[in-house]
Amino acid sequence: MTAYLFLKVIDLIHGHQLGMLFTGWGLWYLAEVVGFTVVPMVLYVVAAKQRNVRLAQITAFLTAFGVILNRLNIPVIASSGTTRHVTTRPGRKSGSPSRSSAWSCGCSAG
Repeated sequence: MTAYLFLKVIDLIHGHQLGMLFTGWGLWYLAEVVGFTVVPMVLYVVAAKQRNVRLAQITAFLTAFGVILNRLNIPVIASSGTTRHVTTRPGRKSGSPSRSSAWSCGCSAG
């Protein structure tokens, strides 16, 4: 889980997405990373120190739910309600996508 968290942080930093953390999707990302990665990591340590099998089982369920949620994130959650807008460049047939196709998020391109 530590390696997964490390990779998520590296991806966030190198993807230059830090400014998006406090948008709606950024908060969803934080909830996913903190709630289903950091919290289980801490709970596993507590369960091991206290030798609490029940807490380890609950944490395993939380971890499995986090993995399932992560796998469903893109095709189900992130794609719901968004449509793909295809732009065309001069000299191309209408409807043929250009390199600058964008995903609509309901925000201005400012």
